[in-house]
Amino acid sequence: GGSAPPPRSNGVFGSNVEEAQGVPGEDRNGITRLTGEADDQYVVRQERLKAEAKARMAAKFGGSGGKMGGVGSTTSAAPSSGGPAWLSQ
Repeated sequence: GGSAPPPRSNGVFGSNVEEAQGVPGEDRNGITRLTGEADDQYVVRQERLKAEAKARMAAKFGGSGGKMGGVGSTTSAAPSSGGPAWLSQ
């Protein structure tokens, strides 16, 4: 049985680390480090953003947390021409 590994805990998320405010015009919801942001502040902010994004995805697509379906996730074989399916249309 392939059980999932336990969630990684770095002891930072949920601690008392205060998030950096950055400077006006910086994207606090982006991946770029904010001005004056320490390593632990950056990690806390990114973990928060990841958790918020996961919650949005669960609310939008259901809480399955499984593989995403939709465009590009077909399992059908490529056409015999050897090219991508969209070329043979």
